[in-house]
Amino acid sequence: MKITIPDSPELTARIAAEGFSDAEAYVHALVAKDLEVAAIMEGVADVEAGRVQPADEAFREIRAEIAAAKERSAAAATRQA
Repeated sequence: MKITIPDSPELTARIAAEGFSDAEAYVHALVAKDLEVAAIMEGVADVEAGRVQPADEAFREIRAEIAAAKERSAAAATRQA
């Protein structure tokens, strides 16, 4: 994708003030930040809609998934030996 950015002293100063070497790096950072904000807003909407899971339940599921993955890995290693 090609983006054309106007050549302006204000924009050049802003890019430098934010610590970026060029406009491309600055735009990349802005897009990344926008994606983070969108993900946060999605999470807020989930909470507001009641689509939540208690932390202890979530961690219990995560631990079970990790244990199952370790068991599959050990079984695969045994078959290869």
